[in-house]
Amino acid sequence: MAEFFRFENQREPPSISNQGHLRSEENLKTQTHQRRGTGSRTKVDGRTPIPKRNWNSDFLKNEDNKDELFGYISEEITKHGMSGKLLLSTKKDAVLSNRPGYHMSALQPCNHPEADTRIILHLAHAGANGHKKAFVRTVDSDVVILAIRFFNTLGLSELWIGFAGGKNYRDIPAHEISKDLGPQKSLALPLFHAFTGCDTTSAFLGHGKKSAWAAWEATPDLTESLVTLTLEPEQINNDVHVQRLERMVVIMYSKSCGSSRVDEARHHLFSNGTKSLENLPPTQAALIQHIKRALLQASFYWNQASAVQQDIPEFSE
Repeated sequence: MAEFFRFENQREPPSISNQGHLRSEENLKTQTHQRRGTGSRTKVDGRTPIPKRNWNSDFLKNEDNKDELFGYISEEITKHGMSGKLLLSTKKDAVLSNRPGYHMSALQPCNHPEADTRIILHLAHAGANGHKKAFVRTVDSDVVILAIRFFNTLGLSELWIGFAGGKNYRDIPAHEISKDLGPQKSLALPLFHAFTGCDTTSAFLGHGKKSAWAAWEATPDLTESLVTLTLEPEQINNDVHVQRLERMVVIMYSKSCGSSRVDEARHHLFSNGTKSLENLPPTQAALIQHIKRALLQASFYWNQASAVQQDIPEFSE
């Protein structure tokens, strides 16, 4: 059996499934897609010419265009023998193969709305079938985070991420980063990423990943809370975990502020004249809502990446 498994993230559109709670219109990325615009509708089939202009700014903004395009590509590439290599391609909730009769019950029907998590599902399938080395090509940092988080569960010895493109392209050894971080911090990483800003959550104005990482390093007990919240999101009602997150945010905005609560820090920093109103930490009420959205992304969508069927609660819950 081949040792090398390759997967490329082409940002396929959300899957549509009647199974479970998850529906495409409930995808957290739907609002992002809507803000990008709808684009012009173009019927996609084997005779459709590739647009020479406005590929990203118009054609790919239309979800129907992408749906038909990816479906067409998925069907066409699986018609080829690939010199004896196994090729799997996704089409909505189904998986297509260039080997008729190949058993794929571990991969379909899949209700994942994001290609990011579906990559992890396919990596787990590859590991379960004896593959030891895998390469993922992506331009999405979320995939890098998930690869590091799930590496220890995939049964692989090496997992390489070909990240970005052009002059910024680099090969990232997810297996080495996972080892360096350790199991607890790797498990906590997706929630940290969602909390500090990702495709579906807001970032803290003026404070990027580096300052957030430094704040995490300064609050070592936060790792325990991130892990607990990832595995038990109902623990959002435990004030200990909320207070640790608040302290992290305070450090991000002011390393010298001794407050452990964001509301206290806001009052202190504003009263001392060290921060203008727009540069203050968020209020506790706003931060709680932000934490909940981060939990929805990290504790439900991402944490169920290796499951073929995700069980996503109603957003109001």
